[in-house]
Amino acid sequence: MSSENSHAGHPFHPLMSLVSLVILFSLLALGVLYALGKMDHIDYLDKASMEHASIRTIQVELLVQHIMLFIIPGALTIFIFPLLRPKGTFSLGQVDWERVGLVSLLFVVGLPIVGILSWVNMQIPLSGNMEAMESQVNEAIKTLLGSGNIPMVVFIMGLIPAIGEELVFRGVIQKSLENWTNRPHLSILLAGAIFSLIHFQFAGFLPRMFLGMLLGYAYYYSGSILVPMVLHFLFNATQAVAMVVYPEMLDELGKTGDVEMPSWWAGLLAVLAFGYIFSLLLKRESP
Repeated sequence: MSSENSHAGHPFHPLMSLVSLVILFSLLALGVLYALGKMDHIDYLDKASMEHASIRTIQVELLVQHIMLFIIPGALTIFIFPLLRPKGTFSLGQVDWERVGLVSLLFVVGLPIVGILSWVNMQIPLSGNMEAMESQVNEAIKTLLGSGNIPMVVFIMGLIPAIGEELVFRGVIQKSLENWTNRPHLSILLAGAIFSLIHFQFAGFLPRMFLGMLLGYAYYYSGSILVPMVLHFLFNATQAVAMVVYPEMLDELGKTGDVEMPSWWAGLLAVLAFGYIFSLLLKRESP
């Protein structure tokens, strides 16, 4: 193995590159937001004023953040390190459609488990600082969804995060760890935990980590980053559209008190179905 390939396979090279690019483009994002704020007479860098920001202000902030902190650093890192993009990574032409069907079904039957984990997570008390962060994020989401503009909501909350987050968490972090450890399941677990942690929404840490792992398995078994991107988009977009169409769902956002426990029998069926489908995937070699 050449020295170049050896370095490319070590996780700290692409991961350090990713972190460096995120820091660089974070600074550039601050500059972009500052310039846009000057044009629109808005201070994007003032947290106090952003607590009561308009819908358009939140849209601009989210777009700049996702493009400059996720999409650009993730895409550049994958471009720099060839071992992060084996043949077929950005194509659906070479995927095993039977595996794609199984991982898609695994994702669907995993959704009731997400509900159970949400209930479990909500039983864990949060510190005052965590609650404040959670509340701030939820208020921004409520403002954005309250616009009623479904195409814009689908674009900002569905498409853009699906592209950027999959490039970073599956395309760079998960693939780097897998190349280094040769332990794909551990890599998927760690990438899922980082994916959830980076959202800074601790009342949903466990379900989001599980979702991250489902997306990780979609990438691992399909061999194409497009598969988890599509699943991620469908999940986010469906949730967002449902909250726009049924505004009463927004009132439940962030509530941790009187949340009912999911039906135990539905959860048991979901776990059994999940275990069966997962066992079928385990019988197939990784791509």
